[in-house]
Amino acid sequence: MMKSSVKNKAIWLIAYPIIFGNLAQTLITLTDTAFLGRVSNIALGASMMAGIYYYVYSTLAWGFAIGIQIIVARRLGEKRLERIGVIFEHGLVFVLSLSILLFLIQHFCTAGILEKIIQSPNIYAAAMEYMDYRHYGIIFVCFNFLFRALYIGLSNTKVISFSTALMAAVNIFLDYALIFGKLGFPEMGIGGAALASVCAEISALIFFTGYTIIKLPLKTYMLFYFHKLEGWLMVSILKLAFPTMIQKLLSFGTVTKYQSAFSVFLCSHREPEPFTSGAISSCSKASAKVIPEMIRPFPICRIPVSDVFPHIFFMVLSNLFCASFPPESVASPDGASPTTVAPS
Repeated sequence: MMKSSVKNKAIWLIAYPIIFGNLAQTLITLTDTAFLGRVSNIALGASMMAGIYYYVYSTLAWGFAIGIQIIVARRLGEKRLERIGVIFEHGLVFVLSLSILLFLIQHFCTAGILEKIIQSPNIYAAAMEYMDYRHYGIIFVCFNFLFRALYIGLSNTKVISFSTALMAAVNIFLDYALIFGKLGFPEMGIGGAALASVCAEISALIFFTGYTIIKLPLKTYMLFYFHKLEGWLMVSILKLAFPTMIQKLLSFGTVTKYQSAFSVFLCSHREPEPFTSGAISSCSKASAKVIPEMIRPFPICRIPVSDVFPHIFFMVLSNLFCASFPPESVASPDGASPTTVAPS
């Protein structure tokens, strides 16, 4: 029987920086909460609801990035390093298309969607002010997920620690400056929090791009050589990534209508994911090293579509549960009574 060469220590060495990255994201959320809590309850509630609504869209890029991560790790284990750049460039093409689509959906459909989700007119107005700035960040966050997938697949997760530390620092500074109008910046309130988050995501993307160009052996990995698109490769990537995209979307999509009930759950359940990412990367790389004769031209590691069905069941079940407790029966965060926030 063949023994695995993947050790827990190796997995943890990959996972620790990812865990730190997730903590940095949590720190950004806590920073927004701390600052906006000093503005008003309306701003605090609106940022929470709009923030989770925004996050649901990013889960599609997150799911796609997991597929890229698996393939990059497999190619690294096979020592077919020149294919890593080809795979990454195919990811760039898809992520560009996906991010533009998500941006257009948010730009033109957010008002109608949030109007059906948020019962309080005051919170709805504040949430729309937040999303007027925040939706521009979806393009940058999608590319950030792709770069994260590249570095997780290469087992170089320290870069993620650096990028998330930078993102957290930028967000904290700009939150203080833009929400309250300090240091010569305009006082923007909740809009300032959204703009600070977008700038933080831009800073992370600039860091990822600069680090990749300066530190990675571009010629070895054939990165940014802009290869001709291979249709079969794009189809194969999507076959691998599509189930994780749907799984992530369904896992978080239900939350959009009942954000308050699930906000604590969202913050608390994300920490095991980095260890899983580290395990996926290590196992994909190790399997390619140990049994190269069994490896096909494209990875045989696929997530069964059947794995998505439990999430569909959870989505339906949670909707039925939440339907038993309609939003009209819950007091709104802006202090209005249930009867005043219900739609006319």
